[in-house]
Amino acid sequence: MRMRAAPNGGEKLNANNESPIFIKILEKCKNGATKKDIITKVPPFPISNVQFRRSTAELVDRRLLRYDEKQNVFITTDRGILFLNRAKTSC
Repeated sequence: MRMRAAPNGGEKLNANNESPIFIKILEKCKNGATKKDIITKVPPFPISNVQFRRSTAELVDRRLLRYDEKQNVFITTDRGILFLNRAKTSC
C-alpha cells in the first residue's frame, strides 16, 4: 500500500494509488465476508493465503477493516467506507 508522509511525520492513506485488491476486499466486506468469500470471490481469480493474510493485515492495521470474532467475518469500518468513497471519486 503506497503511503504519503503526513506533516506530523505519520503516514497518510492515498486512495489514488491503492492496490485494486485492497479496494475489492473493502467492497466485499461492507456487509461482512468470511475468509473463504474473500479468497474465492474478490478478484477475477482466487488469491493465495499469503496474499489474503498480507492484504487483510494491512487493512486491519490501517483501521479500514476489522475482524468480528463472534461471527468470524471481516467488516469494512466507517473509515474504510470513507476511503472507498474517496477512491471512487478519484477514478
